[in-house]
Amino acid sequence: MGTIGSFYLNGPNLVTSTGIFTDSAFTTCAPNGWYSQEGNVRQLLNCVLLPRAQCPSCSTPCGGVAIDSQNSLGLYLIPIELGSAIGAIKVSFSPGDIPDGIRGIYNNGVFNEFSSEVDGYHATSVTDGLTYMGNSADVGSLITGSPHGSIIEYDFYNSIYTPNGNTTTVDVSAGSASLSITKSPDTCIAYIPKTLSSPTTLSMQIAEVLGSQPTPSWSLTVGCPTALTSNQCTDVNPAGGCSNTVSPLDEAIFLGKVTGSVNAPVVNDWAFSDAYAVTKKPFGDYLVEDPTPQKWLVSVSANGVITAVTSCP
Repeated sequence: MGTIGSFYLNGPNLVTSTGIFTDSAFTTCAPNGWYSQEGNVRQLLNCVLLPRAQCPSCSTPCGGVAIDSQNSLGLYLIPIELGSAIGAIKVSFSPGDIPDGIRGIYNNGVFNEFSSEVDGYHATSVTDGLTYMGNSADVGSLITGSPHGSIIEYDFYNSIYTPNGNTTTVDVSAGSASLSITKSPDTCIAYIPKTLSSPTTLSMQIAEVLGSQPTPSWSLTVGCPTALTSNQCTDVNPAGGCSNTVSPLDEAIFLGKVTGSVNAPVVNDWAFSDAYAVTKKPFGDYLVEDPTPQKWLVSVSANGVITAVTSCP
């Protein structure tokens, strides 16, 4: 089992770089060996990166069974193999009552915004940080005990967690915690866009830094890239709402479902402007029509989450 360390690439990623170094000035070459980033594996030999190889077997296939916590403190590193398909990747995370942190990393981007089926939008205010979700009544020493030291890193491979030899310190600020008030957020959903056939690996990171957790303390499921289904809608804020006769239904709204059927908008669903979940719908109201045709007046928050749905007669 490999280990995770800090190295410096002389390019934007492992695929396009020609060397790996131990310093930011690129003066000291990293040791000879194999290096991996987002499923891409290359051998470094005498300060030269050899042609890349793929290592799909190191990742858990998307669309599989739920991945559960092993009920111990740790930073869990979970690579997910997505394949070459394009679409929106649905990440379902159930943190339970005791807060756990999560983020996804794909194609050099960090994804840490979720919508709970219970209370909607959750996200950290820390740039590229982990979002900690759970019950506010069980916050314990999540923030007051930070930084949390000597947290063991675990790699997930072949349904088994294995310590990778590293320990880390996890900082949790007040801005990192997005807690549900005296209740569990239940299932929290994120959508990650995949618009190209590669890279094919999504890295999920989950931090469990509080003790006395139930078994399992969290559960994760990652779907395969799938195009979102669209409904017709008006431009933002149609005159007259349900009684609108002026604004045409000539735009599209793509629902990132949190609960409910595919075409019916539900409070706490995501609202996107495209099938890949790249762009959120702008803040405001929309008159939405499904194929039946049923119409709804839908309110979308500045975060892209539906906050109100009125069925039109």
